[in-house]
Amino acid sequence: MFGLDSTPGDLPATQDEIPDVPSAAYDALGMASERIQRMIGQLLEEAEAAALLGDWANVEDRCRAILNLDPDDEDAQALLAASLRGAASLPTRSALPSRRRNRRDAEPRSGPKAGFRVTRATMLRGAGVAMGAIAIGVLVTVFVLRLTESSTPAPAGRSSGNGAVSAGPAAAATLLATPPPTPTPVVKTMKAVSAGAYHTCGVKTDGTLTCWGDNQVGQATPPGGQFTAVSAGGNHTCGVRTDGTLACWGWNEHGQATPPGGRFRSVSAGFLHTCGVKADETVACWGANNAREATPPTGQFSTVSAGNRYSCGVKADGTIACWGNPDSGQATPPGGQFISVSAGYGPTCGVLTDGTLACWGNNNYGQATPPGGRFRSVSAGTYHTCGLTTDGIVRCWGNHYSGQTTPPGRYFSSVAVGSLHTCGVRTDSIVVCWGHDGFGQATVP
Repeated sequence: MFGLDSTPGDLPATQDEIPDVPSAAYDALGMASERIQRMIGQLLEEAEAAALLGDWANVEDRCRAILNLDPDDEDAQALLAASLRGAASLPTRSALPSRRRNRRDAEPRSGPKAGFRVTRATMLRGAGVAMGAIAIGVLVTVFVLRLTESSTPAPAGRSSGNGAVSAGPAAAATLLATPPPTPTPVVKTMKAVSAGAYHTCGVKTDGTLTCWGDNQVGQATPPGGQFTAVSAGGNHTCGVRTDGTLACWGWNEHGQATPPGGRFRSVSAGFLHTCGVKADETVACWGANNAREATPPTGQFSTVSAGNRYSCGVKADGTIACWGNPDSGQATPPGGQFISVSAGYGPTCGVLTDGTLACWGNNNYGQATPPGGRFRSVSAGTYHTCGLTTDGIVRCWGNHYSGQTTPPGRYFSSVAVGSLHTCGVRTDSIVVCWGHDGFGQATVP
């Protein structure tokens, strides 16, 4: 994933080593290398976070994505090995052959391998490592304090009389499952909103776009002009202009941000690919296609949704067709007739014609176990899913660690789920976001 024909380590250490390369071309290679290292750092942090939650399917997915870019990445190799063994806990930092530690302690190297990997990558990812270490240290400290405060032993993973958690396999999971306080959300007026992995975009009342959150590769820098819809993906974003043409921006290593020409009714940005319903109601997909996620079936569709290495769409007869990675059953839809479908980063959900929900795929946090009732729409993410009921109430289920399943207030007209955050448009056109806000993705501008 995000692979170049030459890995960052193959770039020259100095421009002097290749005197015939123009300065502008060398600078462009340097910028590409910096972006690749940022993406590797983000994917590695996602893998480590998933490992702490015991979500080995997502650990494997992120690690394989890193190894597609850098087959020699030792951190990803170690985490992938742990996920394939079905490990019960994350290996300690000291046990990992960490890129950051090895490159920091190693003797300076000479020759083409020295440049970006030793200096720029370390600088770019140092802050992220420090923050991760602080966060893990806080969790461990709280866990130890709760254990030592308990004077009466309790069964493993159970709460003793003073509320302390006793030692046992479920103790760490209990702490991780306790969400932090949900901050008071910031609200703004918009017509539509779309939540990506760590960024968010919205269509303002005048038809222009605004985006916020992670912008390392330009995914939160929309073009000018008027739009009818926008879709925020993993690290890229696409929108439908008022004339039906598409515009995409952000990470484009696999062509996921290079849409085809023609008129479109809708667009959906996935993790490394994008799909859209054309004016003639056929589906077109572009970008990464290793799992055939960008190879849609023929026929007419009313809607399409691009997820993580797979896609799903509602056909003209109301049935659902999915294509791409089937590892967790996310590309194996049930029978019945649907009005919409949402492909996430593991679970898939759809609204049946009677308003009830059906979900399938990864369900390790209950994100594929929807509640009863009637719904207008549904949006599937990584660890959680949300739906909008027919009476305008947002209901969410799945992992709640960042407060992403606790919507503020009532009466929404739409809801959009990201990786660890959620956003919705209220009936008064005010946009509200809640959940993880580490990149500012839940802070509406």
